[in-house]
Amino acid sequence: MTRRSFGSIRRLPSDRWQASYVGPDHRRHTGPTTWTHRTDAEAWLAAERHVIESGAWTPPTDRLRAETTAGQRLGDYAATVIKRRATRSRNPLRPTTRAHYEQTLRLAILPTLGGLPIASITRADVAAWYDSLDPARATRRGHAYDLLRSILAEAVDDGVLAENPCRLRGAGKPSPARPGEVLDVSELVAYIAAVDPPYRVLLALTAWCSLRSGEARALRRCDIDDDGRVLRVRQTILRVPHPDGGQQLVIGPPKTAAGVRSAAIPPMVAHGVAEWLADWDRRHPSADATSLLWTSRDGESPLSDVTLRKAHRRAASAIGRSSLRVHDLRRTGATLAAQSGATIRELMRRLGHTRPDVAMVYQVADDERDAAVAARMGGLALPPGM
Repeated sequence: MTRRSFGSIRRLPSDRWQASYVGPDHRRHTGPTTWTHRTDAEAWLAAERHVIESGAWTPPTDRLRAETTAGQRLGDYAATVIKRRATRSRNPLRPTTRAHYEQTLRLAILPTLGGLPIASITRADVAAWYDSLDPARATRRGHAYDLLRSILAEAVDDGVLAENPCRLRGAGKPSPARPGEVLDVSELVAYIAAVDPPYRVLLALTAWCSLRSGEARALRRCDIDDDGRVLRVRQTILRVPHPDGGQQLVIGPPKTAAGVRSAAIPPMVAHGVAEWLADWDRRHPSADATSLLWTSRDGESPLSDVTLRKAHRRAASAIGRSSLRVHDLRRTGATLAAQSGATIRELMRRLGHTRPDVAMVYQVADDERDAAVAARMGGLALPPGM
């Protein structure tokens, strides 16, 4: 090996020349290829030294990857990013999220931007594309913008772009077009009484324990104690694309790690749950602890969200709340828990959330509740002179 003032060159057994140097990161970097002539290896070292002295140095492998990726079209790069996210060892994409990303790409991003070299995409391109999306479909438009912005952010991290061209103010996921609804206690009691018997306990637990629809439909016999006092969330039901087309229901882990949780069932509900469980055991003598409590007609497949929504709509209409959605039952449970004195941390645990701001979204205040708060404040003792 030949020692130099900068870098090293050595002749390989193949008679080709290899060059390397220790970079500003104190790691050794080897040339991207070997050379037939020594002068070519020297030229590569000289070029690398110039890059270091200019202050613009990055590892040669990063520059090579950026140069290779820069020629990729957005469609190809986006597919690589989604695959990378889906197969990473920590927090890989859920199947439903991956399917949503792929659908958003196919319908909203690729028809306009998919054929452009990723390194050539400008703010003007992004603005023109965003303006071309149907403003009446605000949610899809916002999701598409957020996805594009995250993909181009990875391009910045990969060294393909100097900055993210997604810089539009006000773009992204819009505010919910429909405010959440909640039921008060008397309305919730009337609602549950109006639910068809096969789904009454299911929707009662959805509300009182603030469950997501998939979490409720994925409950197994082992997930509820015999006395009906404690419920455990260990899995959920997901709707994902079927390999042969269409969609299928699969059972997977909850939405987040915090989604794996236990929830105490309110005492006034627990007795009815315990009675229902005892009756379920009599009707399913051959079932084991992992059997789903609610299934489709075949007795084994997960219950469809469509079936649950039908049962819910009949009960909601019966109490004059036809605009109520199944997810509003989760919001109802969170609001009732907060009104019963639950702290933010307790709400996060009950809802299976990792962020307090997300948990707060599920609390719905109204004028009557605000008046009650003011009345309680009126009883506070004030210091003299106030």
